[in-house]
Amino acid sequence: MNKIKSEIINKLLQSIILISGSVWLGSQITKILTIYYFFQSDEFGRISLKNQIVPETVNLISYQLVPLFSVSFVSYTIFIIFIIAYTIYIGKNIKKMGWLFISLAIVFLCLPFEIYLSLIDIKLFEYLFYRIGDSTSILSLYEKRIQSLSSFPIASLILHMITAVLIVFKPLDKRGKIEN
Repeated sequence: MNKIKSEIINKLLQSIILISGSVWLGSQITKILTIYYFFQSDEFGRISLKNQIVPETVNLISYQLVPLFSVSFVSYTIFIIFIIAYTIYIGKNIKKMGWLFISLAIVFLCLPFEIYLSLIDIKLFEYLFYRIGDSTSILSLYEKRIQSLSSFPIASLILHMITAVLIVFKPLDKRGKIEN
């Protein structure tokens, strides 16, 4: 009975991690594509607002993106909390699970950068709801988000997709069953 309970908890934690991670990946892809759509680069590599987007409409566009930013923030928070819980639950068996070790390395290496981008998103919420009409500050946050870590969000997406594949297929697994 104890093994069955242990296996149910294991599958539940893995499912929550996979679902929250997938929701985060989807919202992150949408967010990146939407933010990059605002800007164009010139021949010198500088970015500027596209001609069809006027600074006055940036507030309206940003209000429509609030649910996307919210889903991304909440799902990533759930993802990280359950990754930590799963790591604690597995304990010493992590040595036998190469897929989990690689997944944790990817997640925790990307974590500081994702926290930095999340702080920019939180500041965006602040500007949207407490500094109404300040489109130049909102645009500067979007620019900061693009320029500060340049192509990291795309690399992070690829790495987290690899993590999802590792969680599903579990390569490098040297154990039979989890023994808690």
